[in-house]
Amino acid sequence: MSDSFDPRTHIARPDELAGRVIAITGASSGIGRAVALACAKFGATVILIGRNARKLETVHGEIEAAGGPEPTIAVLDLEKALASDYDQLAAAISERDVRDRQVRMDLQQCALNAKAIGDAALPIQ
Repeated sequence: MSDSFDPRTHIARPDELAGRVIAITGASSGIGRAVALACAKFGATVILIGRNARKLETVHGEIEAAGGPEPTIAVLDLEKALASDYDQLAAAISERDVRDRQVRMDLQQCALNAKAIGDAALPIQ
């Protein structure tokens, strides 16, 4: 990134995020939904993470209808998540990697790291 980069004036190319996989929490509504739609618009494959499957499916449909890359849905309540929930997330990412080879290893490692933190963390009070 150069010293002259100004994010306020940056105009993204239509393929700015092509080939990237971005996990978005709170993707079912609000800012998370807006971020998911915007990332997909610029070519990112998004992993929609949230608590409400129906709302996540709606966002999934909006992305597909707009011609974006097929997103993945991960229903997960981060406040109540257990180690097994992170195992399921890592498995879903691994399955997608096998299916279409678009998920980069660093994202899979991120999920595994989150699972390890979940194993060691105490419940949030």
